[in-house]
Amino acid sequence: MIGTTIAIRYSVQRPQFGDKLIMDYLSHQRRLLPGLAVTYAMQLGMKRLKVAAFDTPKPDGKFVHVLSAGLKAAATWSRVEILQNCRECCGGMGFLAANKIGPMKTDMDVDVTFEGDNTVMMQQVARALLDDRATSRLNSVGPFDRVALAASSFITNQQLHKLLALHEQHLVVTIRDAMQSAASGASGRNAAAAAQAAFDDNLDLVVELGWAHVEKLCMGYMIDEARAAPAGAGAGIGALAQLFAATRIEKRAAR
Repeated sequence: MIGTTIAIRYSVQRPQFGDKLIMDYLSHQRRLLPGLAVTYAMQLGMKRLKVAAFDTPKPDGKFVHVLSAGLKAAATWSRVEILQNCRECCGGMGFLAANKIGPMKTDMDVDVTFEGDNTVMMQQVARALLDDRATSRLNSVGPFDRVALAASSFITNQQLHKLLALHEQHLVVTIRDAMQSAASGASGRNAAAAAQAAFDDNLDLVVELGWAHVEKLCMGYMIDEARAAPAGAGAGIGALAQLFAATRIEKRAAR
């Protein structure tokens, strides 16, 4: 949050080529504002994790483990990318120690492997989803009203949330079907080994599934927070939620 605050405040005060502020340029907005939305999303996710782990009479150990593993990976990976953008968007000022972004980035880069490699963390999230009993009942991705979506000039946060959920379901079904297909031609230990080999062969999708799960949960938390907040704050959080989901969907679609 500190890095995005510094970069955005600098950008709304620093003119470029005359009186035009650098934040008025679309390219600058595209580099900073999605990072602000992601930062809020991850913060709300960690807030929910704290409640689930410490403020619940009987914590759900599996939920806490999956959410903590996913947030650890997503938050630290995101922080590396966001701080780099913040540093660059401050120009030469971003490299000064007084700016704080550089020293923070240097200190925090280690977190992507500290207390567990992020790729392994995302594999734990995906494995938990694939082992869930509800997953075995998923036959295909649920329906979505594409006609209504295309005809609308405005997409609601609930629709964006559903798109993120459908992406997660699609990845679950794809990976699960690959594992079941590999295991179907073997038996006993050989079947388990074949399923594990299929899991390993799809590790790119496995990591993406971890991301999809965290993004879906965080979007839901942002919607809840916007609904519970006072009118003014709720509108701002709702706008950040829309930006968060839209940029996540855009990023996945570009792959």
